[in-house]
Amino acid sequence: MIDRQRLDFARAGSMAYFNWAANSQKLTISSNLLRLALHRNVALTNQFEAGLLPRIVLTDNQRLVVSRELSHVQARRRFEAASLTLSLSYRDGNGAPIVAPIDSVPPAFPAPTELDEATVGIASHRAMDLRPELRRLQINRQKLEVDVRLARNQMLPSLNAGAMVMNDFGKQIYFDLVDPQVKAGLEFKIPLQRREARGRLDELAGQLGQLTNDQRFAQDRIRNEIWDAFSAYRAAFDQTRQTHLNVTLAQELLSAEASRFELGISDLLALQIREQAAFDARILDVDASVDVFRALADYRAATASDLSGDKLSHDGKSP
Repeated sequence: MIDRQRLDFARAGSMAYFNWAANSQKLTISSNLLRLALHRNVALTNQFEAGLLPRIVLTDNQRLVVSRELSHVQARRRFEAASLTLSLSYRDGNGAPIVAPIDSVPPAFPAPTELDEATVGIASHRAMDLRPELRRLQINRQKLEVDVRLARNQMLPSLNAGAMVMNDFGKQIYFDLVDPQVKAGLEFKIPLQRREARGRLDELAGQLGQLTNDQRFAQDRIRNEIWDAFSAYRAAFDQTRQTHLNVTLAQELLSAEASRFELGISDLLALQIREQAAFDARILDVDASVDVFRALADYRAATASDLSGDKLSHDGKSP
């Protein structure tokens, strides 16, 4: 039970940490997007007051500022909630929860390492010795096997042998005991309740058969958990390559559109669309990155890696 709680705590702590890191990055991305609209609002206000652009353009950007302020408030709320959740696992030397500030967040996720099927196969085999559920079932089997031996022993007849020496000492209280006497005897017993013991054996045999099925099902379920976590990890790992490329392309388009807007070739609507596309690309990239480490936390829990002393390492570093 303690080992099961250790695995659950390690998984929950990992999930809380990476969720906190992801929401921090999303808050930073939202802040940068809002800053762009605020900075542009100052320039558009000056141009409007100089009579260089119509009022509707300034109003449109002001609407955009309000919309992004709302998104920023929501992002800040999600980050604060993630910080409180993380504090349940992140504590000081006295055990008091620590609400981590945003400036303590790493600038980026650690680089994940790619898992291969051979490594997963080894971990799956090792998990059969480490997973607490299987160890609990094995302990139950040992207990039932002891009960079986006891029930079989109760069905067996018993043969007891004994001997004694009798002699009168003192003032001859027993007048018929003049000389020492030696007696020996055998006692043979057959249990009268053999039917009850046999019924107990049948009951235990049924329990052992059910336990065997439970062990087999638990092993199959654990294997499925491990390979499902590996599949999720591999899919998320592959997605990060695409989301990284998506961010690069969206940023290039935004830079080009911003240059066109400054030259007066493009309009504000086109620029807003490019900014939103770049924002969405970054959010997708954060989600894909955190999915990698969520899947890794599931994989480590499924393989009971935190019970074997393994350390979560990426490029030689532990986040």
